[in-house]
Amino acid sequence: GAGAGGGNGGGGGHEAGGVVYDLFIGRDAALVEEAARRYDSPRVEDAVERVGELLGYPACCRRAFAALEDRGDNTAVRLATAARTTGAYDWLLNNSCVNLAPFYPCRYDCPEAARFARAVFDRLAEISPAYAARLRDMLRRPVLFFDAWRRLVFRGARLSPEGLRYARVEPDPQTPGAGAPPSDLGFARAMQEHFINEVWPIFAGADQVHHDGAAFVLSRGGREVAVLRRIAAGAGVLMPFGLDGEEGA
Repeated sequence: GAGAGGGNGGGGGHEAGGVVYDLFIGRDAALVEEAARRYDSPRVEDAVERVGELLGYPACCRRAFAALEDRGDNTAVRLATAARTTGAYDWLLNNSCVNLAPFYPCRYDCPEAARFARAVFDRLAEISPAYAARLRDMLRRPVLFFDAWRRLVFRGARLSPEGLRYARVEPDPQTPGAGAPPSDLGFARAMQEHFINEVWPIFAGADQVHHDGAAFVLSRGGREVAVLRRIAAGAGVLMPFGLDGEEGA
């Protein structure tokens, strides 16, 4: 069976002047219809956990998502996930650019979420081994995450007592402003352009970054070259994906 919802929280989403529909597909028509109906409910708070249950999402992740004050801010959700993470960041849960798991994990070291994402990845590898290999290479890289349009990806990275050492750093290649509402598109592109022109070169001129809680301290060859102080809580979070015993590519 299949069901359609008009958007998260009712009323339908809009992108470039069109309506965005969410499609639910499953083997049990009654459950599919319930999921679509609850997903489109104006009382979305009452529906979040039940919809997640119907979709087979882990209970711990459903509870964490339902407890958030603002579930519509994707940046805030990712930052909350990072704040709850205490172990190694699992590359299967790297949702800074691509989502293997179709839900937000409660933590980036959540074993239940990783099992879900692993099943998706293994199926992708069966269908297209070459694509899966490229995807794995992309996800197994540490990320400095600011928001959906401002991310830095580190190559040849490894953790040391002094911080994250890296061979090179690149801005995420996502289309400028991708995913932004039409009303915010110009602002998103301007933010990303400023980030690429002003922030990226500072990191590119270093080979190590250390975060002391208040600032990012950058050095090259053991010599400090720049200090970028945070002006807002959560402004820039280092997510060290792919550093669980295997050096990043």
